[in-house]
Amino acid sequence: MSDAPGAHGHDHDHDHDHARTVAPMVEEVTDFEVLEIALRELCIEKGLFTAEEHRRFTEFAEQIGPTPAATLVARAWVEPDFRELALAEPMTASKEVGVDWLEPTGFGTPSDFTAFSILADTPTLHHVIVCALCSCYPRPILGNSPEWYRTPNYRRRMVRWPRQVLSEFGLQLPDDVSVRVQDSNQKHRFMVMPQRPAGTEDWTREQLAEIITRDCLIGGRAAEAGSHHQRGHHGAARRSPGRRVTMSTRTEAGDVHPSLAEVVERDQVWPRMAARYGVANLVPPWKTSLDGLCDALDRAADNGCAAPGVVERRDEEDRLAATTYADLPYPENQLVALAHTLLDRGVIDERELAERMAAVRARLEA
Repeated sequence: MSDAPGAHGHDHDHDHDHARTVAPMVEEVTDFEVLEIALRELCIEKGLFTAEEHRRFTEFAEQIGPTPAATLVARAWVEPDFRELALAEPMTASKEVGVDWLEPTGFGTPSDFTAFSILADTPTLHHVIVCALCSCYPRPILGNSPEWYRTPNYRRRMVRWPRQVLSEFGLQLPDDVSVRVQDSNQKHRFMVMPQRPAGTEDWTREQLAEIITRDCLIGGRAAEAGSHHQRGHHGAARRSPGRRVTMSTRTEAGDVHPSLAEVVERDQVWPRMAARYGVANLVPPWKTSLDGLCDALDRAADNGCAAPGVVERRDEEDRLAATTYADLPYPENQLVALAHTLLDRGVIDERELAERMAAVRARLEA
């Protein structure tokens, strides 16, 4: 190899180490990325929502997180009157930390609007949240759900053996503390108010909020003095990157969606692709765009457009994700289930989806 200037492909006169400064990235266009773009473009062209509406919902999905919930709990720990309000009227208390459940985005209600309750732990009672059917989660106040929360492993085992699963999260509860598993659903979401740890009596609200992690607010851990926010983890097993996916693409009505069968068979799921290229990020780059797509479809249905009804569509997607596409990880199963539902309901057809996917892939690989 030549050691002349510019021999690695471009002339420049700056001093840096490319291997040290360039983070690993997945250098392939995946089928799931192509599918998300194709669905979004077809929905926009059919007038279900606009590109601007999708952008705004996507930006909402990107900026939400557990900070409002941590702020609410910290205030409840130091203000008895606010604690009483939070437990009696949690949607009113949520407004005090900037979350309006009737209008969480400020420009249209996404799918998370629902009844909301806050469950307070006590010295003899510990709450933990699960959605046994799918992945219902109080997104406006807690942000996007962690991957492990959506896994069948966590959902099944937490309902049956909560103490064992909690111990895998690092939480060992005394025998005299009861565990109450609260099942979320489409109509009712929940959040845990953990107990305030000893040794924090003189802490400010800001200091307290720093130790209230997402996992505490789900019930997977207890708040601890000196702990810090931990975004990732844990207990629930993830699908092995090397495991191949098999599935049936035949619906109960006998319809077959060949374009989706090919996507699943090629198995370009994010865990495999990230492992292949050494990428540490656990979330595929198209995830928040998918969130924006789902929220925009929900708003379109609420506004009387041709989109399928929110509850009906989500019920069908949840069923498909738990059965036909159960071997796919999240969010791939959510994306393919959404495409399946739109195909079944005639919102898009197989030919146009296949053609659009081919066009998107050609454009991205040009």
